[in-house]
Amino acid sequence: DHLAGRAADGSLPGLTDLRDDAGARSARLVFRPDPERAARFGLTPMQVVSFVAGASEGAYVGEFRQAQDDVPMVVRLAEEVADDPALLTQVPIALAPEGRALRFGDVGSLAVEQRPAQLTRRDYRRTITITGDLAPDSPLSAIHLDAAVKAWWTGAAAAHPGVDLAFGGEAQSTARSYASLLTALVVAIFVIYVVLATQFRSYAQPALIMTNVLFGFIGVTLMMAVLGVCAMLLPEGWVRPERAMFTVQTFIAIVGLTGMVVSEGIVLVEFINGRRGEGLALESALITAGHQRLRPILMATTTTIAGLLPMAIGLPEFSVAWSPMATAFVAGLTMSTALTLVVLPAGYLLLARGRAG
Repeated sequence: DHLAGRAADGSLPGLTDLRDDAGARSARLVFRPDPERAARFGLTPMQVVSFVAGASEGAYVGEFRQAQDDVPMVVRLAEEVADDPALLTQVPIALAPEGRALRFGDVGSLAVEQRPAQLTRRDYRRTITITGDLAPDSPLSAIHLDAAVKAWWTGAAAAHPGVDLAFGGEAQSTARSYASLLTALVVAIFVIYVVLATQFRSYAQPALIMTNVLFGFIGVTLMMAVLGVCAMLLPEGWVRPERAMFTVQTFIAIVGLTGMVVSEGIVLVEFINGRRGEGLALESALITAGHQRLRPILMATTTTIAGLLPMAIGLPEFSVAWSPMATAFVAGLTMSTALTLVVLPAGYLLLARGRAG
């Protein structure tokens, strides 16, 4: 009801086809025995249950042989009696110690209740599965819906004791994808660092080069924040809100961005080391590297951005899946290149002076 209400008022746009597997409800006759009264008449709970089952479902009394088949015989009350609580409470089930007929109404109460026609259990607990879909043009994702439900449940949990929420479907698969990509990113960074440490025979210079990964992540974060603010402040349609979404494809862009931004740092640091090996002073090597490596780094960055820019802009049409990924790649690469040319030489200078000191 909460999700349906928010979908109706527009706070969860694009949420459609909400449904659950609670199924249709049916009227059921429920008998609640009174243990004290049953014990007073010398009846055990199992005897009372047997009486109720026999009255509603019938009692097996034997088999009737017909030709070569044995037909089981079940005796039960007439349907108009078995389905009417008022009549069923007057049905005698045994003799009381004082000799009078003992009826259902003497050992319990009968009532008609609405119960689910089908019960689904998981780990021995009753479960109801609620499902829904997102329209193709919905600005929401499964993660957003999960967050909305969790925020509502924080205030509503106290009113539903014994009830737990579990999330699955697309949100669960998305969370697994994020975990898998995060593992891939950590492994990639570690492998790149090990290879660089082996090649440079140093632990500090590879760490300096790996800061480019942080520069790229800063660029992606800032771009997503700026696009999100623009989508909220500018007139509707100027900036699509999907551009500010941090999706699985955006994370893929960050993982792919790692290799490229690291290669720019390798080119610059390797060139500085080469000039210092030729005898140039530290400051001269840094200036020479910045001057001579500027054009190759900018050319590599520009050609990559030019190839991704149409997808990032949305040409020939905007893609909810791939346009944010291209936007993240362009933003991360731009920021990383700018900071590589400015921060990385300064970091190299501080590192070299620290060793000399």
